[in-house]
Parts: sequence; structure tokens; C-alpha cells
Amino acid sequence: MKSIEFAERYVEPIQAGAKTATVRIDECEEIEKGDHLQFETPSGEVFWTARISSFAVASVEIAPHVMRVFEAEHAHDRVSSLLETLEEHYDREIRRETECRVLCWDHENAGEIDA
Repeated sequence: MKSIEFAERYVEPIQAGAKTATVRIDECEEIEKGDHLQFETPSGEVFWTARISSFAVASVEIAPHVMRVFEAEHAHDRVSSLLETLEEHYDREIRRETECRVLCWDHENAGEIDA
């Protein structure tokens, strides 16, 4: 099963259904709609599984709109907020026109990993 890493601060929002999308730059090229993924923390702990229900390649400027169209839960309603978070995560300058991948999943069809 393919996996994707999330910072520890996103574990609770993902499990609660408050986060059902992620925006990635220069990664996740192999992930497609319908793929089942394991969500991991930076330490490698698997904390969730989900099936990708929607996928798009877009500019960072368009990504918040894409998430609204896909009816995904995400903290970034504004491009400026998304840019700030992406720059923090990738530790480099990210521009509005930078290409990104928007991955969304349905919370109802996701779940915790049995210990």
C-alpha cells in the first residue's frame, strides 16, 4: 500500500474529519484517484488509511478553489495562508504559479489502523 507523510499536528484533524485534503509539491506523482493510502507521521507510525476520492494538478493559486469544488475540509481558504504553510513545510519559496497536487479523501471511507 502506498503511503503519505503528515506532520504530527495533522493527525487529530485528519482523524476527526476536519482535514480531508492535502496539497503537495514535487511529491505524490505516483498517487492517483482510487488509490488506498496509509497516512504516516514523520516517525513512520501509520495512523490512518484512506482512499483518494479526488485528485488534481493545479497551481498553488488555484488549489484552495479546487478543494472547495471537491468539498474537502482544509484549513486554507486563502492562497496566502496556503503559501505560508507550504513554504514552512518545504523550507523554500513557493510561488502562486507553482504546480501542486491536490489529494482529497472521504472521511466516511477512511479509518484508523488496528493496533
